[in-house]
Amino acid sequence: METYDFQDGNGPVPAHQHPLGGGWVADTAFVSESAYVGPEALVYGEAEVSDNARVYGRARVFGKAHVYGKAHVYGKAHVYGNAHVYGKALVYGNARVYGEAHVYGNALVYGNARVYGNASVYGNVYVYGNARVSGNARVYGDASVYGDASVYGDASVYGEAHVCYDARVSSRCSRSPVFLGDIGEYPITISDTHIQIGCACKPLEQWLSEAAPEYCPRLEAVRDVIAALARAHQRQG
Repeated sequence: METYDFQDGNGPVPAHQHPLGGGWVADTAFVSESAYVGPEALVYGEAEVSDNARVYGRARVFGKAHVYGKAHVYGKAHVYGNAHVYGKALVYGNARVYGEAHVYGNALVYGNARVYGNASVYGNVYVYGNARVSGNARVYGDASVYGDASVYGDASVYGEAHVCYDARVSSRCSRSPVFLGDIGEYPITISDTHIQIGCACKPLEQWLSEAAPEYCPRLEAVRDVIAALARAHQRQG
């Protein structure tokens, strides 16, 4: 009987090398014949990799995680807990997807991003950098979360919304952020508590204040328009 030490604290356990790729798979895990596990990738615990999914590089899939469809997990990414990655989703770099999180559709999670808790990331979403999506949050459509941003609680970010820099969108955000792409030549996102212009994120009241500093002549020229849209967004609650 072959064994392998997956460095998870359980010591050497019964395992085998997957025929398609040669990566080590614990006998307690399941990898379908059609799935690929690269020579340096590991699948262990009670994890499942099925359909045409691919796990390669130094990626790890473990716990009770499930990777399936045409999803790819690669680089040094980890998928674990009860997380599901499926569809044509890509998880790579040093990204982590865990807990009860679901990443699917054409979503990309990469860099040092984390998706966890009961969060769902799907559609054509990008989550990258040091971004965090957690709790019961949903990020979908063509949205992007990046930089040091966090989306958490019961928040929903969708459409073409961008959440970046150190922005926070939480359960206090009762409405999806409004995304504007053609005012002042910068992408503008208005949430309940912040306005983000490009990657500059400021509290809503600061942008609305008459005493707010001039960040750039182009933005000052459209300040009244932005303020009106922000106040209308607040009234929607």
